[in-house]
Parts: sequence; structure tokens; C-alpha cells
Amino acid sequence: MGSEIQVEGIGNLIRKFNQVDRTISRRITARLRELASATRDEARREAQEQGFGKPGLSGRGTGALISKIRYSVRGPVASIRETATSPEGYLYPAIYEYGHGKHGHRPFMEPAKRKMAPETYAAIEELIDALNTEVFYEQP
Repeated sequence: MGSEIQVEGIGNLIRKFNQVDRTISRRITARLRELASATRDEARREAQEQGFGKPGLSGRGTGALISKIRYSVRGPVASIRETATSPEGYLYPAIYEYGHGKHGHRPFMEPAKRKMAPETYAAIEELIDALNTEVFYEQP
């Protein structure tokens, strides 16, 4: 289960910047890692507020759901995923995120995405503007 904040065209933009300066993709990836980490942390806060920390609302919780919220960055794609599984092997967080059956609706990924989206878009726009100025307009 994951949530997306998409920035269309960022892959093409990175390729164009790399034609001028090969270190740019590393800088973009580093910034994407920072943003993904912040979004993961917000999802963990949301999950804690929903009662998924130890001992949870049931009194039997292990906190695995929170600790299994992870992020990854591959090229121009950053993702946040919930990877906790039940002993039977299914991804149980979706039951809570989408409110199936007796478990009720206790979302944590989607609220984190909505909260972090404006900050993420602003940070990416700021990064692109800075790189654009640095690469194409500053004189050596």
C-alpha cells in the first residue's frame, strides 16, 4: 500500500540537467530522500494518533505497523509504503486505511500525503528554480 505525490516530467528534467552537470541527479535524489523521509515521519505520526503504536487500541499491538512505514527513492521516484504483514502474510494496514469490515476507517497514509503535498510541491519547485538558475543563468 502506498500513496503518491506526483510531479510530472521530473524524470525528463533530471536528464536535461544531467546533460549539463552530472552531479545534479545526486542533489535531486538527496532532496527527494529528505522529502520522502519527512512524509514517512508524518505518516508514522498519523498512525500513532490513530492508535497503532504499542499497545494500540486493542492492548495487544506491537507497533509493527508504524515501524514498517518506509520510504524509498529510485531515480526521480520517491515512494512511501506500508509493509506490515499479518502472520498469515497479508498486508493488513489496508484494512485500516480504507475501513474494511469491523476494523473501521482509521487512515494514516492518505492524511499524511494530503498534509505533506503542498510542502513537497513547494520544495521541488524551489529546487528546480535554484538548479535552473545555477546551471543556466549564473556565470562561471
